[in-house]
Amino acid sequence: MVRFAELIQKIRSHPSQGDEPVFFLCENVVMKLEDSQAFEPIFGISPVEICAQQMSPAKRLRGYFTNVPVNELPAPSLNRPS
Repeated sequence: MVRFAELIQKIRSHPSQGDEPVFFLCENVVMKLEDSQAFEPIFGISPVEICAQQMSPAKRLRGYFTNVPVNELPAPSLNRPS
């Protein structure tokens, strides 16, 4: 995940990128709050938490870092790890 975040930063800062937006989606297990917050400055956003059951048979909370525009998200139905 760290390498993916670094790649996003490199693409954003590449001279040929210009003013074009760089859209991305990075999915991972839901992390402890302090771990998640460490990635926020790198990605430039906070993660969105969604229960995987909304999209698959697996019932587990997942964290998504994405800047893809989304109109509405389902509420997570699981607890965060402590």
